[in-house]
Amino acid sequence: MQFQTPQFIETEAKIVGPLTLKQFLIVGAAVIGSLMLFYVLATWLWFIVACILVGGAITLALIKINGQSMSIILISAIKFFWQPKLYVWQRKNAVKEIEIVLPKKEPLLKILREKLLTTKIPLPKREKPAKKTPEAPLWKSLFPEKQHIEILSKLTGEKEVARRIDYR
Repeated sequence: MQFQTPQFIETEAKIVGPLTLKQFLIVGAAVIGSLMLFYVLATWLWFIVACILVGGAITLALIKINGQSMSIILISAIKFFWQPKLYVWQRKNAVKEIEIVLPKKEPLLKILREKLLTTKIPLPKREKPAKKTPEAPLWKSLFPEKQHIEILSKLTGEKEVARRIDYR
């Protein structure tokens, strides 16, 4: 079973020729108003007022901007200018508070340093196991045959000579 769905449900029905009822009433009220003013005003003044009145009514009835009629835009503009506006701006604090928690026992870096200097077991996935070499006298480990000396530059531009020590 097929049913027809209504289309163009947002368009208003054309009642009087190409005009909808709302458009016809707006233009009709302007024409009737200008006819009444014909008997009250001088001809030259009536012509100026009638052109403004009927032109405004035709603009209000027929022109659409972004799919909305001019009457809706005019009502929205009046509401915008009539209603009070409240602009609130609150400055957020630029300073952030940071809480520093100090360890109660020995610092973690000190413990890690001790473990690295004193352990004979290599750290997994970081160090390779040391090869067993015949033990050399203590003085040879303190003063290796090849000494690596480097010249370091400090941030101040001062140069300093330092001995590079490899513990492996």
